[in-house]
Amino acid sequence: MVPSEQEKPVRRSGPSRGGQDPSSASPEHPPADRFCILPDRITPTAGPLEASSEMDTRDDHPRLRIDRPRIRAAHEGRLAEWPRERRPLTVRAEVEVVENQRKTARVGPFVIESDEGTIVGGDATAPTPLSLFISAVGFAILTDLVRAFAVHDLEVDDLRLEIEADFPLGAKYGDEPIGVEASEVRYTVDVRSGAARAAVEAAIEWAERYCHAVHSLRQPVAVTGRYRVDGEPLITTG
Repeated sequence: MVPSEQEKPVRRSGPSRGGQDPSSASPEHPPADRFCILPDRITPTAGPLEASSEMDTRDDHPRLRIDRPRIRAAHEGRLAEWPRERRPLTVRAEVEVVENQRKTARVGPFVIESDEGTIVGGDATAPTPLSLFISAVGFAILTDLVRAFAVHDLEVDDLRLEIEADFPLGAKYGDEPIGVEASEVRYTVDVRSGAARAAVEAAIEWAERYCHAVHSLRQPVAVTGRYRVDGEPLITTG
């Protein structure tokens, strides 16, 4: 995957939940592609909430609904199945070009769309591949955090993440002797919970230990590419 110039974050005051602000869009930066630059941190905020309804009156966001018994039961079910299953989780996608820089990915019954900004010949109709790439890492981090809070049976009232990555462009556009891989990936997780700070920290450490996406970036991973032309093998990379 080739990085585009569309990755430059659009700063905003805080993470949004739901709709996007059309005023932040431009031909190079569609509104779906937004990340806030913040220091790398995880902030568990302990202490009782002041709201008495489904709304958190401190910022008017609905309280987070997590069915902890359901998620904990699913995790315990997987633990029970593991001695018989004992095989890795394999995730597949079929990706194809639709037109110009527009692509679609089919993942089971779901279809994901991607595009590039006009600066690299796209139409800015969907998030860029690299934006989806780091968003997927964010999704995975929150998956394991939600599971961690369920397994540890901790109530969480709000859970959100902001993530960004830096991709060098010097080799592509300046023929510089540098790599094209991300130089750094940073994410910030904000947690609101009435649970004890030590319990929240333990859940976070559990989630960090088992996140496939994060560790696939932190550790060297074998990547093999196979190219075919008219159905015939051409080259293999990796």
